[in-house]
Amino acid sequence: MSNAHETKKTVLITGSEGLIGRAMVAAFRTAGYETVGIDIVPSADVRIDLAEPAEIEALVRGLDRPVHALINNAAMANWDKPIEETTTEDWDRVLNVNLRAPWLLTKHLLPHFAPKASIVNIASIRNQMTDARNEPYSASKGGLVGLTQALAVELGHRYGIRVNAISPGYIADEHEKLAPIEHAAHPAQRVGKPEDIAHAAVYLCSDQAEFVTGAEWIVDGGMSRVFAYPV
Repeated sequence: MSNAHETKKTVLITGSEGLIGRAMVAAFRTAGYETVGIDIVPSADVRIDLAEPAEIEALVRGLDRPVHALINNAAMANWDKPIEETTTEDWDRVLNVNLRAPWLLTKHLLPHFAPKASIVNIASIRNQMTDARNEPYSASKGGLVGLTQALAVELGHRYGIRVNAISPGYIADEHEKLAPIEHAAHPAQRVGKPEDIAHAAVYLCSDQAEFVTGAEWIVDGGMSRVFAYPV
């Protein structure tokens, strides 16, 4: 193992090539971590399909350093597909990537976690408020919050590992053209940036957050606290 691995903390970030994932990689590098980006696209540091348990196991077998943080950020959805058209295969793939993969990664990484390691699961406010035609996604994110709580209890007592969830709201790309009403819907007076989620994750993995575990942090600019009258 190289000196760099010995002096730097290592963080594994799934979904590293997506909007929030790229911000995660940048934020953790700024915080001094060595980042390992995991995604299904060729540009990732490690290219795997998180729906395949064998590929997750192979990833873990190939590790040559202790893991100080795991960010389960990868997710997929079948937006705008009514329940009548949603297949068992649709359901299984969304749940396998969004919920089973974080559980499997955590399970197989247990021998590799450094002392006082931290896990952050990226959920969604859609586990509490949602719209039609996305049942698999909402179900997976609700399950991820429940998994977070259960893992925090078991892994805290047995391994000293902290486990938390972040539930983002509306997060937009800086180049996305937004209407003023979309910002105004937030008490924070703007739509979220991917850095908002990344900075929260870095904090949750830091020593300053050593008393925070089993928590769900809602990072949505207050949007989910606004009462919407039917129109």
